[in-house]
Amino acid sequence: MRKLSDILKEWDANRSQRQNLLTEFLTMTEDKTAIDLANALGHHTSLLFARFIAALRLNYNNQGVGLLLEAINRFTGATGGLEYVDELIESGTLLTLIEMLSLENPTEADKNASIRVVYSISLYGLKYKEIICKVGSIRVICECLAKAKMADLKQNCFFLLDSLVKGNPRYTASIYRALIALLPADSSTAVQVSLQILRKIQPSVDPIKELISPLLGTLGSYHGEVRYEAKLFIIALADNQIISHQLLHGLVKSLDLNVETQNLSDYIRQSAAVESLDELIRMKPSEWIENKLIQHGVLSKLIHTLANTKHPESQRNAAVALMTLSKKIPDKTSTIKEALGPLATDWSKNPENVHEKIDSVSADALVHHNLDC
Repeated sequence: MRKLSDILKEWDANRSQRQNLLTEFLTMTEDKTAIDLANALGHHTSLLFARFIAALRLNYNNQGVGLLLEAINRFTGATGGLEYVDELIESGTLLTLIEMLSLENPTEADKNASIRVVYSISLYGLKYKEIICKVGSIRVICECLAKAKMADLKQNCFFLLDSLVKGNPRYTASIYRALIALLPADSSTAVQVSLQILRKIQPSVDPIKELISPLLGTLGSYHGEVRYEAKLFIIALADNQIISHQLLHGLVKSLDLNVETQNLSDYIRQSAAVESLDELIRMKPSEWIENKLIQHGVLSKLIHTLANTKHPESQRNAAVALMTLSKKIPDKTSTIKEALGPLATDWSKNPENVHEKIDSVSADALVHHNLDC
């Protein structure tokens, strides 16, 4: 039976067989600790690891380095493998791992293997998280996530970002800004991941006004999981003293539609914004609703949204939100019914279906009603 020491002997002598040797190495080292590796290789352990990272630095811009990276991860990811992490960092190979994420030649499988190695390094604590961040990795990892097609790569980018932000106060703000920059990305996974981590770290970071526009923009996503995360984040920020006023103003304004440039995303954003408002009305006390929403004109915006016959979901959500508001602040019920006119009876009985009664004439009446709040 072959031994690990045989891998080292053949590594230099048989370059054409290195892929096979790596496959053998991975099979032989599954679930091995750093002590197991040392027992099998003795004083040759560091030599073999040095061979692996040297080979990576020569070939990182080529396809098919995934096996080599997995072999390196057997050292850095092994229980008690800190000495190999230090050796990798001292050799400059951490920079190599980060650089290959931005290159065109490595495959997504290769990049995924690289992310896994960096993740294993991050698990050794604050010192190593700071070292990873210090080499400019945050932006590169975020860009890799935004471009990724492979599910495993997306997931491991998330794991790495989530690891880097935990207990890493020096770089939390940098990660926060990088994640905000991801919110307009085409990748729904990248946006969802960004929203999840942003919401998680928000209590430890002062929000910035640059967050508001891209956050509200995610309400127009075609992907329900993105809209769900956006709504949770908006609700979490609703009482933030720094940006709540601008955020809630923007949320209410999201109900407006540009007549000339309407598209499906606009309708989806409008509908999701109404859902967010409805949830806030359900959660918050009446005084908060008066001061934070009604002063921003939410009543008239909901009435106008009810008139959007091009998107029944927006209409349905608006009718439900108006009912929620009337129950929370009964004094507004007569104002709402006056604005609804002949629709008021149907709305009172069944707000979820009142949109079925709205034709072009009643829609026009809703749009042009001057609501007195």
